Amino acid sequence: MRDVLEAWIRQCVHCHHELKPLVVEMVTDDDGYVRHVGRMVWDDVDTTDIELMQQTEEMQLRMGISLLQDFVKPEERLHKVMPLLQSSYQSVRKMIAECLPLYILNYPGVVREQFNQLIGERTEEMETIDQSLKNEEERIRYARDCVELQSMYAYPDEHEICWREHNEHQKKIYAAVEERSNRTSFLGLLQNVVLGRSGGWRKPDGTCQPLSKISYSAPYPIYLSSQTPLEEFEYTQYMFKNWSQLGAENEQE
Repeated sequence: MRDVLEAWIRQCVHCHHELKPLVVEMVTDDDGYVRHVGRMVWDDVDTTDIELMQQTEEMQLRMGISLLQDFVKPEERLHKVMPLLQSSYQSVRKMIAECLPLYILNYPGVVREQFNQLIGERTEEMETIDQSLKNEEERIRYARDCVELQSMYAYPDEHEICWREHNEHQKKIYAAVEERSNRTSFLGLLQNVVLGRSGGWRKPDGTCQPLSKISYSAPYPIYLSSQTPLEEFEYTQYMFKNWSQLGAENEQE
């Protein structure tokens, strides 16, 4: 069902330019599942001509809360949301300043990069976010420099057991792959090459040929990845709740 929905969304994105007003409505809908689908479409639609700063106060609040809710694709989301820190509406600026600290825990580097691209007069909320970024950057530097926080120093026995089990598991995988390759006629024709520790292989003339490298990096939510299964379940339940339901629950509290 999800694959069919995503295929339909992408087809609509490429075929209908009038989809953009519908995307804004979906992203700000009361229903949590509709907002989720709207954010999926938002990530695939060219949103360069959707100016949040020109929206009404209520629409800016709804867009900011929704786009920062699921911590997905920060590089595509933040460049639209961060300018709301300079919104003419104080309520919008305060809302963004309250939502961003949790985003900073997940993507401190991306938030700093997008924050530094803001131009114009600095607001009080911008100063608050700047201080939050500095605090998180200092915490990260301290954690990297403090060897006592590293598992190999804090839990040497457990660390050694984990690495030993990991190496044994890798050996079993390699052995299984080699066994399958010996049974396959095509792979059996290939010559085995022993790789050196430097990441290359030695040619017949004695020279070392380095391996080609292909790398890819993407932002990863640090805070969300540290959640327990129960915390992850509660967060998912919260994200898909209807806003009207959340409002009623907040009034009862």
